[in-house]
Amino acid sequence: IFPGPFLPVGLSRNCFGDTNALIRREVFAALGGFSEEACVEDWDLFIRACLAGFHLEAIPLPLYFYRVHSDSRFRSLSLDAIRQTVRRPYRQALPPALHGLLSLAQGQALRIETLEAEARRLSDALRAALSLPATPKRPDTLREFERTVRNMRKALLRKVADGAKPVSPRP
Repeated sequence: IFPGPFLPVGLSRNCFGDTNALIRREVFAALGGFSEEACVEDWDLFIRACLAGFHLEAIPLPLYFYRVHSDSRFRSLSLDAIRQTVRRPYRQALPPALHGLLSLAQGQALRIETLEAEARRLSDALRAALSLPATPKRPDTLREFERTVRNMRKALLRKVADGAKPVSPRP
């Protein structure tokens, strides 16, 4: 799912585009160009553009291949440095009393991504386990189980959004 240029989502993932962007010269100049303090310069520029009221249009299609080598600069960036870079323009736009919400929002987004990855892992494991000799009821049973897992995931995400703390399963 590609959310497009949506500022609240931009705090936790780059929904704006990538390094292969076309930017009008006057917009680039009005924003002061790329920030030398940013480790993800394009993401920072897109956030600043949206916060400044410029229109951003993202094409949700894979238009080119972007290969990342194991020793590339991108791989060497720490998640903390990326989060700090992304928070900077939001901090400048918000009153100081709300700055703590930025870290909280990023933390909640990271928690949700972790839960989604775990749900995908469990779903894949279930699919692999159910690929044993099929019984006539298996497809309906699988759909029912997947529906139950989706409903449980939604309920869990609602609880996390409401402030519930995750509980580790018992060994």
